[in-house]
Amino acid sequence: MDSTITAVGYSEDAKEGTNIHKYLLADNGKVYELILPYEKACFS
Repeated sequence: MDSTITAVGYSEDAKEGTNIHKYLLADNGKVYELILPYEKACFS
């Protein structure tokens, strides 16, 4: 069972041809979602 709780190692599980969803918590309390194609995503 994989119990990864951070983005470490995420690039190994991501699949080409899919979208990557990133969630950003802003200092105003709102959560923003960024959706990128796998090919344009950064995993660091």
